[in-house]
Amino acid sequence: MNDMREINTNSAEAYKRFKPTYSKELYDFLYSQGGFTKDSVIADIGSGTGIFCRPLLERGSKIFAVEPGEEMRGIAEADFSGYHGFVSICATAEDTNLAEQSVDFITSAEGFHLFDIEKFKKECSRILKPGGKVVLVWNTHAPFVWGGGATSSPWSTTKFSGNTI
Repeated sequence: MNDMREINTNSAEAYKRFKPTYSKELYDFLYSQGGFTKDSVIADIGSGTGIFCRPLLERGSKIFAVEPGEEMRGIAEADFSGYHGFVSICATAEDTNLAEQSVDFITSAEGFHLFDIEKFKKECSRILKPGGKVVLVWNTHAPFVWGGGATSSPWSTTKFSGNTI
């Protein structure tokens, strides 16, 4: 199951309908303390049906939604066709087809465990602009996000808890 194209392709509609969304507080945190702005260029890797993308688009950021699964990507393309900042890309986490130093942030909501970590890190280093950050997000009982931080490394750690904001 290392090939993301095989995951959820038969249940893309169910995935979209039943997968939990992310808290408004998370997005508020990313835009108030995480450095995200309406002018940010963000690569959402393993974007699936775009559940994590919608609030980023609504805040005006440009999103490169990188998703290898045709059915998952197709749902996002249909849902976000009206957003001028939405760009759908058929590619993998390890080879995004994005230009070098083209994004301010890389996000991945829930999909990180499916990536070849070393190849993904190399791809992140290639596509991030200087000072760019990687943000990995999971839904848990106490939502948290890893990435960012006050160092120059995109792999430093910051913890967000929806319970503390």
